[in-house]
Amino acid sequence: MSSNNNRAFFKNAEKGQMGLGDIFSDVAKKHSSRETAKVFISGTELTTPSESQMLSGWQKPFLFARFFVGALVFLLLTWVMSEFLDYYGAYYLMMVAIPFVVPTTLLLLVWEMNIPRNISLYEVLKIVLLGGVISLIATLVFSKFDQSEGATWAGLVEEPAKLLVIYLVLRKKNYKFSLNGLLIGVAVGTGFAIMESLVYVMNFFFMGAAEGLIAGLVQTGDIGTAVDVGLLYGVDTGLGVAISRALTALSGHGIFAGLYGYALVKAKGAQEIQVGHLLKPEFLLYFAGSILLHALHNYGIDLGLPVLFDVLPCEYVIIAAIAIVLLMSVLRPAVDQVVQVAKGHNEGRVTMAVQREEAVPQPVAPAAPAGGFQLVCVAGPSVGQCYKLREGQSVTLGRVAGRSDIALPGCENVSSTHCKVSVSGGRVTVTDLGSTNGTYLDSQRLVPQQPTPVASGVQIILGNKTCAFKVQRI
Repeated sequence: MSSNNNRAFFKNAEKGQMGLGDIFSDVAKKHSSRETAKVFISGTELTTPSESQMLSGWQKPFLFARFFVGALVFLLLTWVMSEFLDYYGAYYLMMVAIPFVVPTTLLLLVWEMNIPRNISLYEVLKIVLLGGVISLIATLVFSKFDQSEGATWAGLVEEPAKLLVIYLVLRKKNYKFSLNGLLIGVAVGTGFAIMESLVYVMNFFFMGAAEGLIAGLVQTGDIGTAVDVGLLYGVDTGLGVAISRALTALSGHGIFAGLYGYALVKAKGAQEIQVGHLLKPEFLLYFAGSILLHALHNYGIDLGLPVLFDVLPCEYVIIAAIAIVLLMSVLRPAVDQVVQVAKGHNEGRVTMAVQREEAVPQPVAPAAPAGGFQLVCVAGPSVGQCYKLREGQSVTLGRVAGRSDIALPGCENVSSTHCKVSVSGGRVTVTDLGSTNGTYLDSQRLVPQQPTPVASGVQIILGNKTCAFKVQRI
């Protein structure tokens, strides 16, 4: 994708004018194997870009469409096997595969839209699997205290269960971008949706098979014929449920959880997640809205509109349209947040942020003018090495190359991107970037995200005294 294409995209996002056309404009374009590989390997500790480089290497979503088309081809081939090759097992493949298609496609789209590229596909799959199981268990526990009947208000039980998993994920790692919250929420919702759908499909398959078996015995009295009739009933019923849930999944669990996952990270900002963040109005609004949308989805409202393909009431198309509008309403500010952060590292310019080199920055900064400063490593892997700083410059320090301007490999107590040292107005400031083990000026621990002046000769200690720098005037 050209930098001009990216620049127009991010400028539209900054103006609040990003639309579906902007997001999907690269779907039909041909992508090289290298471009595909870049997407698949993104989000690891070795490939996550620094905040200054987030915009430059990002590619517009396209893999989600490849997955969707591939899934449709797979289902078409299973249909051919069943209809023309008399392979009855193909029906079972279809029953199991269909519930995966729509939720997984949506999840891949949101993962590709995670512009910071700080959550790998492996992490997403862990959240899907563990999040789905844990939220399902939590739902079963919460339902013991639920006295309501029917599925309309199932969201009163299911949404808190998914919220619990989102909260636990955020407790484990402090994500500050609301795009991260959206992705985590959609991943948890996807896991829940797939597992719930498979349970429904299997339940209806066995109920249909039992009903068909009884009907076959009554009509023919032959056990062999009755078993065949039972399997036919079971497959027909199970496939019907699978298709119905797939067609209505766009406005399902992934969207519900994604909305308040986004809102929760937005409400907490760069702070560590706390229970108090769950009480913030900006979160509660989205959480309540998701429960209401869930209720609307389950209620099965009848507006007298036609049924598409004999299985999809038009009312669900309306609900899906509402879900898409809500998704876009959170994507715009979420993308703009990333743009503003990246601009802050690139002199306030989108163009510079987009065209910034993707190569790992060199650790030695350009020479400072007379009266400038330098960082001298006094403890750690680069003892004795000096890093000159010029007026107006900022450098980040951290354990992982590619995420920090000055990399400190082997320092286990140092975070991937630990702190930032800046020179402005003839003085040096250091900012802790939310590190796990803290940044210290001599023995004073810094408040995260708060620039603190550093006098010449004072040591900046990262995590512990095994890694430290001294500021010197030159």
